[in-house]
Amino acid sequence: QSIVDFLDHESSVIRKKAVTTCARLLQKNMEVNYNLYNSQTTILVIKRLLNVAIIDEGESFSSHTRWPPDATIRTAALQSFANQFDDILSQPYFLKQLFMLLYDNEFEIRETTIELLGRLSPKNPGCIHPTARVLLLELVRQVLSPVEDIHKRENSAKLLGILIRKYTKLV
Repeated sequence: QSIVDFLDHESSVIRKKAVTTCARLLQKNMEVNYNLYNSQTTILVIKRLLNVAIIDEGESFSSHTRWPPDATIRTAALQSFANQFDDILSQPYFLKQLFMLLYDNEFEIRETTIELLGRLSPKNPGCIHPTARVLLLELVRQVLSPVEDIHKRENSAKLLGILIRKYTKLV
């Protein structure tokens, strides 16, 4: 049985371990065998890990039970993308998936996504910078707007700080 199959396990502990294990195994294999960089298997595993990052929910085929999304697993999936995956993740298909996470309800997901996109930015600035500029304007607007929710303004200010640090050529 493949470790990828455990990404759909009903136990959140097992799903989280499967995420980190898949990424580590793929990373180690890519270090040894350069041909894996563009292999179908590598791309499929990265797609699957990104899918977990976008929405960690599913249904167990054995017990037919559903589980709610788990932000810690989703964050772990994003954090599992090592530098070896940058050439693949900086392709438009994967960037579009990552851009969706910029508007996630979970602060940690947005924070991790901004940091990841900042790392990918030199690989594909033509695709990343326009979206980063829009995000920059939205965050400035949120920080300056008089909103009731001070926590939202504080989070926007933190994200703005990360964006400015990670996208030095943008600002």
